[in-house]
Amino acid sequence: MLKKILVVLGSVVFLFSVFKAIEAAELPTEPFLYTQDFEEMDPVDFHTTCSAKHTVNFKGLTEEKAFSGKKSFKLDITLHEGRYVIALVPLHSKKVPIEGKLNFSGRVLVGEQSTGRVSLNFCNMVPYLRTGGAPMFVSKLGPTNGEWKLVEGDMVKLNKKSVNGIAKGFCGVTGDNLSARLNSIFVYLYGKKGTRVVVYLDNFKIEGEVPTKEAYQEEIERRWAPVKERTEEKILSWEKSLREIYQSLDSLEEKKKKVFSEGLNSLAEEITKIRKRGYIRIGEEKKMNAFIKERKDEVKDETVL
Repeated sequence: MLKKILVVLGSVVFLFSVFKAIEAAELPTEPFLYTQDFEEMDPVDFHTTCSAKHTVNFKGLTEEKAFSGKKSFKLDITLHEGRYVIALVPLHSKKVPIEGKLNFSGRVLVGEQSTGRVSLNFCNMVPYLRTGGAPMFVSKLGPTNGEWKLVEGDMVKLNKKSVNGIAKGFCGVTGDNLSARLNSIFVYLYGKKGTRVVVYLDNFKIEGEVPTKEAYQEEIERRWAPVKERTEEKILSWEKSLREIYQSLDSLEEKKKKVFSEGLNSLAEEITKIRKRGYIRIGEEKKMNAFIKERKDEVKDETVL
């Protein structure tokens, strides 16, 4: 009998997995194509909050070198402190889901004058968590001896690994709960004080079949729904613990009661902020659990005394 039950349960789990896969696979898709040949415009900005102090010796289109056409994009910088500067091609306005099939290709040439290195990444942005990662297409390139290096990457595969890593920093979240949209193409220029980096870019292309924006928005909400439930359950358990501690304060003298109440009020305010935000960081969970345990132990000790 037990064996039959286990077989049935195994079948249910298997079917659930199949249905889940089918559900994700059946999202309506549309073709996506982005190209940038750097022939007519300079689309590159700097990530001002993450970049180290630097001097821009040159930034813009140039006819010095080109993989195809007449021009490429050239960036020549000198670092003064910090570890890197981030240049980026912003794509967030396109709201591209990084799912389905999405591939990047581009050409990079690192000049002989360079004493630093270059990597090419893309930046994803995860809804609800309001954070993202920077999966890497190619590791740090030094001077390429005048050759244009072909850089390629499966953005969907790289993104999946990225969101799995991001999920580990949050309570009750797995990679399956997360979705991501394309934010930017990142060009990291690495070095130490005094480093010069000269890089040329050409023929960027992102191409594939991705879920439609409307369907993907629904999928984002569907995936996140279990996190909302788990987050609220955790918050309710914290609030229950706080109520229990508050009730135990009645046996304390007024001065001590006031001191403990102030500490508990601070915890309650923190919980309110977390609920409004909608997610819990792993560090916050550990801190909150530790604080509640400490308060319980302290009140218990005072009550015994």
